[in-house]
Amino acid sequence: MECGTFRGGTAALLGVASRDSDKDLWLYDSFEGLPKPDVSDGQIAQHYVGAYSGSLEQVRGTLRALDVADSRTHLVKGWFEDTLPGAEVQRIALLHVDGDFYRSVRTCLETLYDRVTPGGYVVLDDYGYWPGCRLATDEFLAARGLRIKLHRVDPARRYFQKPA
Repeated sequence: MECGTFRGGTAALLGVASRDSDKDLWLYDSFEGLPKPDVSDGQIAQHYVGAYSGSLEQVRGTLRALDVADSRTHLVKGWFEDTLPGAEVQRIALLHVDGDFYRSVRTCLETLYDRVTPGGYVVLDDYGYWPGCRLATDEFLAARGLRIKLHRVDPARRYFQKPA
């Protein structure tokens, strides 16, 4: 599952990687760009409202170009707080959180973490970039009493494996 799909680049990689499995690919995005940030996202975040707005057609085109099966791909349009609580997905092998700002990241983690299978992975695309993403993640982990090691991929990205 990916939360924050933009134009479908990461979604396509996930689709190709899961091609030989029976897993479906669930993609959630507003397709309206970034929402209004909170104070915790930092002053510069105000300049990004509406940025990174891809379209359903762009995502579908990217997926089809790499032969990712339409029958296993589900695109859900809308803001996370509106779409994720009713998500059909009950078991998530990999959760890619690319919500950038505090509220989006917190909504993703609070709504979906319990659906990540033990031993599954959570990727935080903007942990090292947006302060709101970092705060939302750190607060969520602390509130759950989770002592999880975040693995650094690059200056922005982190991931962790859900304990078994």
